[in-house]
Amino acid sequence: MFAFFNKLLGKTSQRPARTLALYGLRNEALDLLAGLDWILKWSTKLGLPEAEWVTLNYGGEGNRHYKSYKLAAWNKRGRPLPDAACTSVQTGRFVEGSKEGRTDDIWYASLDMEPDFALSVDMAAADLSDEIFASLAIDIQKLGCFDYGYVFKMPMEKSPSTYERGLIFGNPLTGLTPAQEDAINKWGAAIRGCGDYLNDEISHYLRDIYPLNFLNPRHLAMRVKGQSLKDWIESDPKRGSLKSLIANRLWVWQVPENRVQSVRSVLGKERLLISWGDFNTPSGGPLGHTYGAKKAGHKPMLPSFNGLPLTDTEQRWIADGLAAIKPIFERYTAQKPKDFDLLIGRREALFAKLLDIAFTAWSEDRQPDKASPEAALQAFAAALGEHLVKHYGMAWYAVEDAYGRSLGVAHRDKSGARTWSHPIDSVAKRIDRGETGFIPGIVEAVGNEIKRG
Repeated sequence: MFAFFNKLLGKTSQRPARTLALYGLRNEALDLLAGLDWILKWSTKLGLPEAEWVTLNYGGEGNRHYKSYKLAAWNKRGRPLPDAACTSVQTGRFVEGSKEGRTDDIWYASLDMEPDFALSVDMAAADLSDEIFASLAIDIQKLGCFDYGYVFKMPMEKSPSTYERGLIFGNPLTGLTPAQEDAINKWGAAIRGCGDYLNDEISHYLRDIYPLNFLNPRHLAMRVKGQSLKDWIESDPKRGSLKSLIANRLWVWQVPENRVQSVRSVLGKERLLISWGDFNTPSGGPLGHTYGAKKAGHKPMLPSFNGLPLTDTEQRWIADGLAAIKPIFERYTAQKPKDFDLLIGRREALFAKLLDIAFTAWSEDRQPDKASPEAALQAFAAALGEHLVKHYGMAWYAVEDAYGRSLGVAHRDKSGARTWSHPIDSVAKRIDRGETGFIPGIVEAVGNEIKRG
């Protein structure tokens, strides 16, 4: 059928692939089925072998519930969704005769509501040009706003689909230095941080420098040696070429492969790149200032702490929320109020799991006497924040900015590094989106950032 099949049969190593990764502003209204149709249209246009499977994520604990179908059979059945609240769709084609593992793709595409889009193509199937990738970056805007991305080359056995999400996976796992693994993990931590507790957009930042990069106005306004990134690129042809793709919205920056490391070195040292160095190296992004804070002789260069003492009204709000969560907790977990007081301060993960169960049950409860969204927000946010306070030695503070005053919890260590979490924002956006299964992830992520601080 395809000549390269015989060559690849039974072999899952050293199959170079090129991957397009795109990120944008969160969009819960993104139509996943329309996105699937868009992917299938482009796969045909690119001459890729026909997709044979489709996988849908429908949330659940840790947002990891997936349902896979044979694409042809799924289409015949009317394209059913495993749940109305699906959050991502994946499709592609496996190497003939493979065990259909994560690294056995001829090509693979995924789309989710963050939004996040990835297309990995084995170069033996199609060696796509930079111009084709640019066309994809433009055309996908029909589905949503994708305003940051890059194209990278990586063997299929190293799982480029997980690399773009900041995860390490492959067969074998070896081949990366500890610093390279840290650089990947830094990106994953930034993605999870922006999504879970920083209330930020990952597309506002630069992961690294690649031969092909897609930038937005925020990136071009970053400062490099006293000038904007845009001016810095355009002042020297050795730094690549910058071209507008969508007026005032999206640019493509092509960097010659033999110049990537020199450009990377400058921007990394300027702390504009998230995946710069290991965890002892301060870098860019929302968490970059916390890296290297404990390195001997290194000044962390952290912004001054801006937490403010709570007012009496704010303290009462927290106390009222903690009182309100107890009947909710008992209703959905059968734990007595006295057990709540013991569990909330324990260092085991049990409380976070129980609170998550209670939140999920409240979300699915159709009884008229359930707590209102406003009451649930106060109750669950106060409980989550207080658990972080007791679990990690954090403290409640208020923060004032251009948007007003808000509550959060912060951890400050002896070096001055501090880790923030904003439980009210975290709970509010899950209520708005109808999402569940997030509380243990937030608790774990905050703990990890405190350890790295």
